[in-house]
Amino acid sequence: KNAYFAVKKEHDFWMKERITPIGLNRYLHNPKDDEQMIFFYDYVTTRLALDKDAPKETKIKIGGHLWCEGESGLDFSPRFKFDGEDMVEIDLNSILYAQELNLAKWAAMFEPNEEKVFLEAAKTRLELINKYMLNPNDGLYYDYNFVKGEIEQTELNFTGQFFPYIVGISKDKDAAKKLLSKLEFEFGIASTTPYDDSVLKFQAAYPFSWPYDNGITFWALSTLGLTEDATRVGIKYLNQCADSFMDSGHLWETYNAIEHGVAKKDEYANGEMMGWTAGIYQWIFDYVFNK
Repeated sequence: KNAYFAVKKEHDFWMKERITPIGLNRYLHNPKDDEQMIFFYDYVTTRLALDKDAPKETKIKIGGHLWCEGESGLDFSPRFKFDGEDMVEIDLNSILYAQELNLAKWAAMFEPNEEKVFLEAAKTRLELINKYMLNPNDGLYYDYNFVKGEIEQTELNFTGQFFPYIVGISKDKDAAKKLLSKLEFEFGIASTTPYDDSVLKFQAAYPFSWPYDNGITFWALSTLGLTEDATRVGIKYLNQCADSFMDSGHLWETYNAIEHGVAKKDEYANGEMMGWTAGIYQWIFDYVFNK
């Protein structure tokens, strides 16, 4: 019961503070003045090769978009194209769809009058996701720019696109395998497909392979019943972690999808990490060897 009301409060935040004119949700930031926007932009220049001498107006505008990426946890990624404030993201809205279905189920036990409210919210969200975020040309879901009135970009794929398969928005195995073919490499799942990194080199992007990239992909494939693909992806992650541990005596925050070993990033140095690295390792290990 306590969990139900806590999740309901979380959902209320997203619907009040992060809703957009098209009825879907976005990452954003709490209200910030120009000085804070400029401060954050200047901080990010220590991680990305942004113009340190950009005009004040540019720093304010780009700073707002960068705050959005920070809230997503994907700081920083070519996925956002410095349009964060203007986008609704497919992973976020997939998670909120699942949250609404769970809230409906729990409301039936604790607040029966709310069950229909959350079921209707989930139904509406599903319709909007399919209306705005599904690309009919390849069957994949993308982020949508509600200011421009178009999908943000189709030339870049990313692991967040697996979320519709995790939460039941889509059961299209062929589309999921198509996405997998773009993101799977010799040593694991890359955060994104390759992109032009001649100017800006992002850490939440190819060729880097974060534990969550592998976990999300594994989760989607196993949910769809693509057991052979899920097992292959899972074993790649297990081997990368285990081999790197044998070499260094540590688990790491980030790995490399195209090379053996830990990632060598430009934004900041790779760090030792137990948390999600070990957690996802244990989860995949149990699935592959103890199921």
